Amino acid sequence: MTEPPPPPREFGHAPDRTGRPSRRQPPLLPRGPAPTARPRRRGRRGLAAVGYLALAAISAIVGAVTFLLVAAPVDFVRDQLVSQVKAHTGRDLSIAGPTSISLLPQVSVHLADVSLSEPPGMGGGAVLTAQTFAIDVPLLSLLSRQFAVKRLLLVRPTIDLRIDRDGQRNWAAVARGSLRQAASVAAAPAPDPAPPSGAPGAGRTRVAAAFDGLSLENVHISDGTVRYLDERTGQAKELSGINLDLSLADLAGPVHSKGSLTWNGEQVAFEGKLSPALSLVSEERGRAALSFRGRLIEAGYDGWLTLGKDLALEGKANLKAASLGALAHWLGKPVAIEAGGVDLSTAISLGSGRLALNDLNADVGGNATTGSLEVELDGARPHVSGQLRTTELDLGRLLLRRGATGTVAPAEAAAPSPQADTGQARAEPAGKAPAKHRGWSDAPIDLALLGLADADLTLLVDHVVYHDLKTDQGQLVVAVKDSIAKLTLNDLLLYGGRGRGSVSFDASGAVPATRADIVLDNVFCRPLLKDALGLEWLAGRGKVTLALAGQGRTERNIIETLQGTAELAIGNGEFAGLDVGKIMRAIEQAHFNRLEVSADDKTLFSELSGSFHVSNGVAESNDLKLIGPQVRVTGNGKTNLAERTADYLVHLKIAETAPSEGAVIRISGLEFPMRIVGPWDKLSFKPDIKGLGNSEQAGEALRQIGKNLNSPEVKEAVKGLLSGDGQQRVKPRELLEKLLKKP
Repeated sequence: MTEPPPPPREFGHAPDRTGRPSRRQPPLLPRGPAPTARPRRRGRRGLAAVGYLALAAISAIVGAVTFLLVAAPVDFVRDQLVSQVKAHTGRDLSIAGPTSISLLPQVSVHLADVSLSEPPGMGGGAVLTAQTFAIDVPLLSLLSRQFAVKRLLLVRPTIDLRIDRDGQRNWAAVARGSLRQAASVAAAPAPDPAPPSGAPGAGRTRVAAAFDGLSLENVHISDGTVRYLDERTGQAKELSGINLDLSLADLAGPVHSKGSLTWNGEQVAFEGKLSPALSLVSEERGRAALSFRGRLIEAGYDGWLTLGKDLALEGKANLKAASLGALAHWLGKPVAIEAGGVDLSTAISLGSGRLALNDLNADVGGNATTGSLEVELDGARPHVSGQLRTTELDLGRLLLRRGATGTVAPAEAAAPSPQADTGQARAEPAGKAPAKHRGWSDAPIDLALLGLADADLTLLVDHVVYHDLKTDQGQLVVAVKDSIAKLTLNDLLLYGGRGRGSVSFDASGAVPATRADIVLDNVFCRPLLKDALGLEWLAGRGKVTLALAGQGRTERNIIETLQGTAELAIGNGEFAGLDVGKIMRAIEQAHFNRLEVSADDKTLFSELSGSFHVSNGVAESNDLKLIGPQVRVTGNGKTNLAERTADYLVHLKIAETAPSEGAVIRISGLEFPMRIVGPWDKLSFKPDIKGLGNSEQAGEALRQIGKNLNSPEVKEAVKGLLSGDGQQRVKPRELLEKLLKKP
């Protein structure tokens, strides 16, 4: 059945749906078919439908926004955050404090008392805790699937980095998690179209696309803390007071950072740039520029940086510090380094457990040092190898910890002598400057430097210095193993001669130990003994051989425990403080008032030698020998090295020579004993009265002296000596005492 045709329209103003008269004009008379009339009415109806739909959508959005603003589903959002973190990292996210969300003028999420757990199976606590976590994201960026963060705030975050006994890192899982996967997909040059939502990898691709448009306008960390613990070694570190501002436009561009931190009580400001920012979450290499500035240190790095399982560097580094000792203490490696300031620049390379420093140029305490070093980091202890050239190596500044009492303590303070009890200071000879060396150092010897690393180094030095001892150019080989160091001297130039041998320092035991095996050939003895011991009374060129060992925490302790041997051989020298020729002439001329010695006296010799056996700091010799043009000396005795005193009995034999002018007695060929005693810097030479009195040869000489003297007392003594009456006969010893006391 067909519908009847519609009734014909009448002309006029027909009412519309509102009941009001229509304002439409009467249609023109048809002149033919009007094919366009019906489509126009359909288009208008379509536009009206779209308008209705748009109005409905806007109404729905406004209603949803109104609902979210009035009653946001906070619990739902929080639960989603927790589940997403668990799904992507396997870690538990805990939000113990209040949560707030707002959508206008931007999406803002505020979380309090947030914590993130360690990876499953490590059994530790939280790897991250924060008092406040807040993030602001523009609404339009979310609608366009661009993760542009306007502000991200972390207040008092604490990051606990831990390596367990099995070598697992509690931060490693994050590095291998979805963040890196997302970033790596985002970095792909031509990603495939996104798969359907239910297809494998769809979520990963969506996350990657989000990170591809990641923008961080303002990231601020306030009062953060980073702790590090290696349970394998017990090593623990902490950075506190971290304040950081960070920004990046996108992952393909640079990330900028600026802030400060506190390490061991010292605040350090830092500034950095890394490009591309994608290298933060991937194993791609990025260009980095870092600088640090604080009261104790200024440092910088410019080069390539790779943040993977292991940190990798390749670039240029520089460091300045006003005090190397203070810097070492601040870095947690306190050593007795008093080397002054340091200014260093080098090419640095780090990777695969190896650190290389090439083209090293450093100024340490005014000493220029160049060369290259390589450090193996994978062992139980770092191992340093390489070759350095330096102008000066001061062992005293490296090993001695300076105390409030000074570097060198007087011998009298540590081992008082009987004279010290009187309270009288020992007077120096008139016109003679006080000795520079008055005792052994009581400053503690700090060998903590040996515990920092093992080493195999070759050092080319212009000077090696210890107190006043100073060498010239030479080569040293330094080997350190398990806190035991051996310093090998290869052809060292010093005091006009050459030195070779080794010095070792052992810090592995409860008490540090030292050993020296050294041979010095053809050296000038006077400057050597002056710088080493403060002695100036022995000159000549000779050979010194030492094989000594001691132990203790100070220089004095080592000297007091010395064991070993020493040998001395000097040729064509002089012995200061005693003039045998002057004494001979005074005796020949019977001028006994001239037997006094002075600092300007000296005795020439062609040979002086002796060997010493050292036990507990006392050196004893039985083969002392001196050969000169006027006298030949042999003797024995000992010297206390710790107290710096000597006690020797020597036998002087006068050479067969013609008598001097004005001689009243001929004493050539005479042999008599003499005792050399006293502190090293003020030796006294006294004829051995007892030895002379028991000598028949000396008695004959005294009789000849008596014949030429006019003193009644001496005449009577000589008369008694020459008479045959045993009761009146004077013993040679008594006569000698009278003679030596008579001016």
